[in-house]
Amino acid sequence: DGTTTYSLASANKVAAGGVGMSVGKLMDTLEIFNGFDIPPEWEKWCAIGPKQVTDLLREVEVASADYNLIRPLVEGKIVRYMGFNFVMSNQLTTNGSTTRYCPAWVKPGITLGINYDVTTEVTVMPEYHYSYQIYLAMMLGAARMEEECVVEISVIES
Repeated sequence: DGTTTYSLASANKVAAGGVGMSVGKLMDTLEIFNGFDIPPEWEKWCAIGPKQVTDLLREVEVASADYNLIRPLVEGKIVRYMGFNFVMSNQLTTNGSTTRYCPAWVKPGITLGINYDVTTEVTVMPEYHYSYQIYLAMMLGAARMEEECVVEISVIES
């Protein structure tokens, strides 16, 4: 019913190790997925914060055109690297101090549940010179369906 919380197994976690996001941590994440026999053609995703973008842009392997076809320093963002599609988010959880938790996942292991679809309403507000007021609501959530399809990468933010 979606009310029970299940902790992620320790086999699905990449430890912080006193460093920020790095190519090594992405390799460890890929190794975990490969160890769980995740097919290589499945689309892999990773959510990272602004500090993790900076950490990766400082990595020679990520920033250099010698290692990849995309030039992330030109755009100042990382879209795809090592088979991962990256999503930058400011809503990732922390332990309250220096550790941020970045989830990595493959699409078949996550499901989207829509409780009710988009509801909209447009009304006129006479008290504000007949301006329009727009209301939109939607209730949805996502859940992990297969443990092997999600990895938590712990990174240090200093």
